[in-house]
Amino acid sequence: MYIYTPLKKGHYNDYAAFIAKLLFPRKVEIIKEKKSKLRHIFSRRPVLFLDIDDKDIFWILLRILSFRKSFALSVSLERVLDKSKPLRAIKNNVLYTIYLILKRLGLLRLISILKDTDFENKLNNIVSIFIHDIQFYDLDHLNICAVPPVEISQRQEADGRKVVLIVNNTSSDKKNLNSLSEFIGQTKKYFFIVVGKRDFLDGERADNYITIERYVTNEELLYLMKYVDIIYCYYNNNKPSGFMGRALQLNKYVIVEDGSHLSRVKYDKVIRLKSLSELENYTIDNSTSGLADSDYYNDAENLKNFLNKNTEFGISETRKHLFKQ
Repeated sequence: MYIYTPLKKGHYNDYAAFIAKLLFPRKVEIIKEKKSKLRHIFSRRPVLFLDIDDKDIFWILLRILSFRKSFALSVSLERVLDKSKPLRAIKNNVLYTIYLILKRLGLLRLISILKDTDFENKLNNIVSIFIHDIQFYDLDHLNICAVPPVEISQRQEADGRKVVLIVNNTSSDKKNLNSLSEFIGQTKKYFFIVVGKRDFLDGERADNYITIERYVTNEELLYLMKYVDIIYCYYNNNKPSGFMGRALQLNKYVIVEDGSHLSRVKYDKVIRLKSLSELENYTIDNSTSGLADSDYYNDAENLKNFLNKNTEFGISETRKHLFKQ
């Protein structure tokens, strides 16, 4: 199998490494460079695309010229349901139709991480399998060593306060950043590590937070998640979060918005809040265990079986049918 990954930062490298380990001892080659992708696009070996939410649709459309089957793993497939603007609605309707046709022709096996979300029924016609986010069960398959960022000094800087990790790679409304800024400015109970953009913070007070205003490596992020007590996932969107998944794997507390998709996750260390101010009166119990059902979110075997079962092909049923005529 070839795995096509984009030349950009994010979850792609972890996903590719996880799947390669999952399918061992089968031969899996991870491809990033455009020239190499072009060289293998018509290969008899199956291809798994990891950037279907952005540019990989063009590679898939090129590959179907040879009637070769493809896999694609999507983390944001709900976008095709967005009809908020006329041009966007047209674009997404076209994209949905392409996925639908390719699935019916047997040319595309679309994998979505939106399992157990409100989007599942709406996307069922174009998706071949729904799984939970890979970042809920990937760490045992990855060789990541925790490395402290240079910005992190001794834990005494927190002065006994519980430490909260906030990763803000994009300043968006879904993360409730205005409420977060207000809470950080008022609380004396918590200490915060802010990774990424800090423009939402009130610059008048900086005695209860530090910032890391750069991209952190996988190794650094793993260190931070192990280092802190609580991970911030107080989002108002209705889809999974990789940070929530990693928090579960590391047995960390997670702040979520009550009523959101993340608040429905079956995990004993979920802190469900109607407002962030409620965190001030919350007591962290270090004796609390983690998952009530540790296997529920682990879809590693489901994904492995799906890929192994469906990669026993060279050409699609459509082309086989044409050859018989």
